[in-house]
Amino acid sequence: QISNAPTNGYFLSAQSGNTGGLTWAEAGGGKQTLIKATSISGNPVNVDFVHGTGGVVIDSTYDYYVIDVINCASQTDVHMMWFRVMQSGSEYTSGNYASSMKEFYRSSSSASETHRTNWGINNFPIGQVGASNTGAEQNMNVSIRYNPNGIGAEYPNVTWRATWWQDNNQSVHNVGGGHIIDTGGVNAFNGFRFGWHSNYGGNVNNTSQWSNQGKVVLYGVKS
Repeated sequence: QISNAPTNGYFLSAQSGNTGGLTWAEAGGGKQTLIKATSISGNPVNVDFVHGTGGVVIDSTYDYYVIDVINCASQTDVHMMWFRVMQSGSEYTSGNYASSMKEFYRSSSSASETHRTNWGINNFPIGQVGASNTGAEQNMNVSIRYNPNGIGAEYPNVTWRATWWQDNNQSVHNVGGGHIIDTGGVNAFNGFRFGWHSNYGGNVNNTSQWSNQGKVVLYGVKS
């Protein structure tokens, strides 16, 4: 018999005293806890994870978050993926996002590298030319780690790795990272928003819908 109701992020453990019963116990640190997996359908403009919506928990329960983008694409050719954090359920759109990335290109005949930087824009650009299901581009896969508020006036920060097939027959891989330059640590941070736009290295100015493929998965991690 189980002694209490389940809690998100807990696992079944034997009760103390060798009673033969089971109880829900808190998972140990360093393990990813699935918060929500969103399969892409209906050609959405954005994919959101907001605390309190659809069972999503984004609060002091977790020390940092991991987001996996699996086999996803834009409906519109030559668009890039971007993401923002949410503040009290709304997009944090202040021009406080700063990031840099190294992109590696490989085709059958050549290879190249490009270093890109962004400062004072309103999003994190995940790749400078994205993936779509048109124009010979193919799906994008990304792994993101977001670290919320640090200690005192420390800035929230993010790292990512992404790979996709570009429409000029190149395999592209990038590594990137950045900060939100806000000494308040994005007060009331409670979620993430993902989308596509065409203003490479600039503010979100033109969103495309998602192609109906793949999924975006959010995990929480306790250190």
